[in-house]
Amino acid sequence: MREATRYRLSLAVNLILAGIVAALALHKPVRAPRPETSRLIASGVPDIVNQNRVVRLDPGRDDPTALVHYPTGASPVQQRRWLVDQLRGMGVPEKVLARIIIAELEEAWDKRRSEVAAQTLGDPQALDALQLEFEMSLEPELRAALGDYAFEQWDRENKLREALIGSVMRGTEVPLSPAEADAIYELMKKLEQRRFELERARLNGRMDDADVAKAYEEAHAESQRQMREILGEERYALAQGVHPDIMAAELKHELTKVSATDAQFQELLDIQRRLNDARTELDKQFEADPGSPAYAQKLAELEDARRREYERVLGQEAFEALQKQHDGRYLKMRKYAEAWGLDDAKLEHVYAAIRYYEKSVDEYIAGVRALEAQGARVDWAEVNRNLEQFGEQMQRALEGQLGQETFLKLKRNGVLPFSEVRGARTHR
Repeated sequence: MREATRYRLSLAVNLILAGIVAALALHKPVRAPRPETSRLIASGVPDIVNQNRVVRLDPGRDDPTALVHYPTGASPVQQRRWLVDQLRGMGVPEKVLARIIIAELEEAWDKRRSEVAAQTLGDPQALDALQLEFEMSLEPELRAALGDYAFEQWDRENKLREALIGSVMRGTEVPLSPAEADAIYELMKKLEQRRFELERARLNGRMDDADVAKAYEEAHAESQRQMREILGEERYALAQGVHPDIMAAELKHELTKVSATDAQFQELLDIQRRLNDARTELDKQFEADPGSPAYAQKLAELEDARRREYERVLGQEAFEALQKQHDGRYLKMRKYAEAWGLDDAKLEHVYAAIRYYEKSVDEYIAGVRALEAQGARVDWAEVNRNLEQFGEQMQRALEGQLGQETFLKLKRNGVLPFSEVRGARTHR
């Protein structure tokens, strides 16, 4: 959840809020507010300020012309709880209430980000720390607004959806007993807490990026191992979206983009099944040591095998076309081509440069590792410096070809990988 802004104030939320304002003005609640709200109204000032005028709040009066607003003097936490009580009394669904509160919190944090960015001149460390603070504050803020029970029901639903994302995205169902759902929810909460701990350690300088990534991979692998034990192999495969029937349907849909023949489809399906079986065996083999370099190497070998087999069956041209359809960077450039000043030729040139860079880096690292495996001493710091220099050369070349404006748009939107250090510790 480390995006610059996880939750955005969307048009949908604005429309919801607009409808709510109108509804609050015309609707009389069908049930009494919570005791806390009643105390707020009874003990606080009964005047409600709406813009530059004051409207008297009389709970017994049904006056559709009196606009409803927060009780005067209420804290932000009390305001959110009061609003939730009003909307809940009108029958607004809990997930909509949560979305409204998140949007309101995000708007406040956006202001803080702007202030911190101005004060620190955009220091990434300060902004990352603020983002972590926001993410960690969401649960207590939502609990305070929704109440413990409503929050836990909402959070449980989201965490289970995240755990079973493969089946959710494909519209299939993984049957769970209440005890199984509880166990998986607890796994997801523990994994979330571990992520917070590791990110805090990174920001405090106790762990570097590579160590954090390795530790999180281990925690995630352990979580998946336990989930496999809870679900069993068949339901776990379904949860991950690799059920045989789903896999065949997805592959069939995928290959329509490159006009593959039935014979090519069947051959690739057999290949995919074998590779999936190999991945399952590999996961079992290394489940006690998911951070092992040997495990990472074996996974890389499986991915390389998949690419080689796909290219062999489809041919280079069709394979490359298929790769583009799975690359979010290419799809993003295609979507915003006009806004970013990319015609077809420039788009293809940029994508070719990205692929050339990544292939060159991977081949370079593979060669260095091969030397190390033969007993040669490798200076990985020097390897990383070489990679950084290569990335800088690629950036300068592209900026000269595209112009600064287009180049900066691509860079700001995460399309260009050249600023990443794809070297020693992240690849070992």
